[in-house]
Amino acid sequence: MSVEVPFERAHLLNMTSVLHVVVLDVSRSMLEVDVPPNRCEAAKSFAAGYLGSASPADMAVLVNFSQTAGLSKVVPAREAASLVSNLTCGGRYSAVGDALAAALSVVRASGVPASVLLLTDGGWNYGSDPLEIAPSFKELGAALVVVRVGSDPRGAALLPSVAERAGGRYYELDAVSASIAAEVARATEEEGRYAALSARGLAKVDVVEREPLPAEALLLLAFAAAAALLRDGL
Repeated sequence: MSVEVPFERAHLLNMTSVLHVVVLDVSRSMLEVDVPPNRCEAAKSFAAGYLGSASPADMAVLVNFSQTAGLSKVVPAREAASLVSNLTCGGRYSAVGDALAAALSVVRASGVPASVLLLTDGGWNYGSDPLEIAPSFKELGAALVVVRVGSDPRGAALLPSVAERAGGRYYELDAVSASIAAEVARATEEEGRYAALSARGLAKVDVVEREPLPAEALLLLAFAAAAALLRDGL
């Protein structure tokens, strides 16, 4: 018999593999310094913390984007955490929608429970409309976590709606929350992982049903417990 595992006991699901697709904006606007030391480095640090918190069974793909999206190979999630540091920002455009579409393609091809983390300032100015792409996450059963990095007003207007249409979660990484980014990254990974398994009906564990002990066996256990107490007291 299988029973649903509540989020509070999600550690029981750590042996079930999840694919983490981390989508990171590397456009020029990510070099703004409203989040120390800049948006790019803050986003990379968050992504590394997120991946470093993943279960040993989890895998990951990195999607970095500006005008176009680039994909890494599939690697263990904790290994991907070290790859994030190699990314550099400075691209001319920000194709948020195209990057989300690339992430969806990875999820479809994998056929496994997947959590997608989008880290961007939300300054979309090229390619597909993210709002049109977002509902596909809900349809596919892929969990989407959107983290707005910095204070770009375009992101404030766009990104909460992207998360809502995807049936996902929305967070902000700013100058204040940057100081607790590591803790937030760990919590975000846990939420994304659980949501990915729940969306596929896999947030469950098998429970073995046992026949109740007969009355005679219960009496024997009671006598044994009483004898142990007497022995310990002598």
